[in-house]
Amino acid sequence: MTFERLQQSLEQFNKLLPTLGVIFTIAVTLAAWALHGIQPLHLLKRIVAEQQGFDYAEQQRQFQQQVVANHVALGQAFLDDQLYDQAGDEFGKALAIDKLHVDAQIGRFIVEAARQIRQDFRPQAVERQLDFLQRQQPDNPYVHILFGDLAVQREDFPAAQKHYEAAMQSGRQPQQRTSAWATGMKFSRI
Repeated sequence: MTFERLQQSLEQFNKLLPTLGVIFTIAVTLAAWALHGIQPLHLLKRIVAEQQGFDYAEQQRQFQQQVVANHVALGQAFLDDQLYDQAGDEFGKALAIDKLHVDAQIGRFIVEAARQIRQDFRPQAVERQLDFLQRQQPDNPYVHILFGDLAVQREDFPAAQKHYEAAMQSGRQPQQRTSAWATGMKFSRI
């Protein structure tokens, strides 16, 4: 009988334990506040402030990614129109924000290769750059277009047509430019 009473008392104590814990915590908090001037909600306020700082940093990061994407898209639009200086400026702005952005780096390489084809024609150097770019992004239409330009400069019109057609088949194609070049290539063989 004593064992059963002891067991019942322990069960009642276990039921009251959470309530006693809350009461003890409140008593200690009030005593710390009254005796030492410790503010009980200070830690919670600090946690909320830090979380708001993390949220703001995440918003800034997302905004920067959007700005970089806009510069890259604008750079690619300039590539479509053969405006290499403007494209280079846009890729440079993107890289100033995110130095490791792959599409901006590839865009910059494409601009440099296009400049070399037009200004300082060294076919072997340009071809090495384009081979590197093609290994990085095999379906990049701008690389095919520049390979086509290089082939035209070498007067290898079948190779040029092959590259222009590959650019038109690409998933990311500058449609107006490649179709105009392909049409021009057909006329140049007549």
